[in-house]
Amino acid sequence: VSATFNSVVTAVSIQPDGWIVSGSEDGHIQRWNWVTGELVRAIPAHQKGITGLACSSKLMASSSDDRTVQFWDAEQSTILMGHTHCVKAIAFSPDGSILASGSWDKTIKLWKMQAKAISRQQLAAGFDSAQPARDCSLSGFVPSATLVGHRLGINALAFHPQEKYLASGGLDSEVILWSWESHELLQHLRGHRQAVMALAFSPDGQWLASGSADGMIHLWKYSLQRFELEKILSAHSWTVSSLIFHPTNNCLFSASWDHTIKVWDILSTQAIETLRGHTDSVSAIALDEAGQVLVSGSCDRTIRVWEFAKFRD
Repeated sequence: VSATFNSVVTAVSIQPDGWIVSGSEDGHIQRWNWVTGELVRAIPAHQKGITGLACSSKLMASSSDDRTVQFWDAEQSTILMGHTHCVKAIAFSPDGSILASGSWDKTIKLWKMQAKAISRQQLAAGFDSAQPARDCSLSGFVPSATLVGHRLGINALAFHPQEKYLASGGLDSEVILWSWESHELLQHLRGHRQAVMALAFSPDGQWLASGSADGMIHLWKYSLQRFELEKILSAHSWTVSSLIFHPTNNCLFSASWDHTIKVWDILSTQAIETLRGHTDSVSAIALDEAGQVLVSGSCDRTIRVWEFAKFRD
């Protein structure tokens, strides 16, 4: 299945209820029925392009080049302000209690959730209502900490699935490991020669994958409370834009500006499949919770839906 619209697709996510959410260069957020390819709703969310989308079991957030984050709750969206440059990365902690945003202002901001229950049904109703955002109201999330350690802007964030670790990747070619509980800088992971553009932890937390502007993927292995460089994949001919691990198989998906998506066997470090179809840079990919559906967004202004079982057979 594929869907086409009038702006470059810059971010994609799959909500727990199965809806595909996308963000585009024109600042809109779209909601899609992936079975039919039908556009259900389009919301003018940000004043500049969307750079990232994050969904947890009950929540959704978006980041933008307009220097803001928007948190979507039951009634409407709330603008979270504080960054002084483009916000390029956004991620929820596994329990949804912390929202992290990374910016070209060289900082990571942690936002802590206030005690407030939001059901999936309320989230869906809130998205459909498309109420205008309340400026600086900070309902739902409040500022918790600012992490400083990168020498240049931040492009990517990922939370560890079990430990209270947050990984960040930046234009300075570094990956930094943080404690999102104590706010300590725990480790510098060095080795990339160009900007780090994408990060992902494996479901068991034993691997951290980092992708860079030179098309390389580094695989870092967790041992004795540290990550050490284990393998380097010459993955793509251009920038690695997005990474995601399959929830149950030992597979890593990588998207690239070279127009392709690759599927890697982590144990053999071999590419087992190359997904072709996009005619321009692939900007983002997302998997559903079961690992059966992969969604990709591209600068060719399309979203494509791939069924995992079909291209694995």
